[in-house]
Order: sequence, then C-alpha cells, then structure tokens
Amino acid sequence: SLQIQSGTAPNAQTITADITNICGTQKATLTATGCAGTVTWTHNGTTQNPIQVGAGVYTANCTNTCGISLASNSIQISSGVLPNDLIISVNKTLCCDGEYATLTANLCNGAVTWNTGSEGSVLNISTSGTYTAFCRNACGESSKTIQIILQKVPLPTAPVITSTRNVVCSYEVVAINASQCTIGDLVWSNGATSSTINVGPGIYFAYCENICGKSGNSNTITIGTSP
Repeated sequence: SLQIQSGTAPNAQTITADITNICGTQKATLTATGCAGTVTWTHNGTTQNPIQVGAGVYTANCTNTCGISLASNSIQISSGVLPNDLIISVNKTLCCDGEYATLTANLCNGAVTWNTGSEGSVLNISTSGTYTAFCRNACGESSKTIQIILQKVPLPTAPVITSTRNVVCSYEVVAINASQCTIGDLVWSNGATSSTINVGPGIYFAYCENICGKSGNSNTITIGTSP
C-alpha cells in the first residue's frame, strides 16, 4: 500500500531585531518566527535562527516539503560610529558688563550638550565660570572637552583720594593718596599712576581704568598756597 500525505505551503514569516543601529564591532540579533519548516536568510543563505548580523538589509524565507514561502518583512540594520571628542573655540575669555562671549563646539558627529544643560554647537555666555561640552549620538557620548574659563570683568569704581593737608608754603609739596582702585589701574589728573603722589598747589582728582573702561572721577582735592 502507498500512503499519500497532504501538506501545506509555508507561510511568510516575521523577523524582528533586538537593535537596528549598531556601533563599531557590535552585532544585531535577528529572529524569525512563524516558520513551520526551515528558515533561510536571504542576505547570506544561512539557516541559523536566530542569527547575529552586521549592517545591511535582511529578509528570510521559510522552506518545507511543499515549497518556499514569500519573503518576510525586511529589517535594515544601520551602522554608526562613536562620537568624536570636541574642540571648543571662544572669541574672548574676558567679558565686560553687557557683553557676552561665544563658545563654539566643533567636530561633533551628533548633538552637542554643554555643562550648563544647553544644547547646540554655539553657546553665548555672560557669567564667569568653567565651561565644557560633549558630543552624543546613537552610539554613546564623547569624553568632555578641555575646559574654557570665562572671566567677567566689571567696570571699575571711582577711587577715593585724601591728603595730609590742603595748604603748602612756598615750594613745599604735599602727599595725596588714592585708594579703592582694586580692579584696574590708577590714573591721576596730572598723568601720574602711583597710589601716592607729592604735589604742589593745584586741583587734583583720579580715576580707575581697566579693559572695560574708566570709572567716574574721584572726589577733588584743592591744594592752596600760603606765603
């Protein structure tokens, strides 16, 4: 006697991937389900299930004694690279009142994040501090860049001047002193720059100056003369 058995053609199966973006030498794992037969991966002909693969587009067929199924859904595995370490440039490291410095992050193959929490390749800052940034993409984060230190410089305040006396006789001189010029260079109305000067009769004042400009004038001292 001869027994004839009836079978069914295989259905198209479903394939899934644990990840669809791989980095460096990383592999993705593909799994085919719903095959009542033998799985054959069309990308490389292997019948292993699941399989580990690199970048590419993958489908699979199911084969049994009644034939070959239609192709499964396709899955694309993309390959990425680790983010680059950044280089930061800055247009200035000293900043006056009302000004800001511009930091620019270069060479990021992803998204830039600053230690302030801001994102983007350009950061405008107006406060003293130390600034770093890193680059992030689907493969991870770069190491932080070298630090950029910004110093906020205020406009100097006016100094205070004092004298030991306000009258001189004949060819005498008197010492006048300036104080409270702590964030700049002292300049007297007669052009002198030391904190104490010896002067004859006249009207004197001083101001304080730094890279951000001049303070207002100090109080004025008048030195008179007596015969």
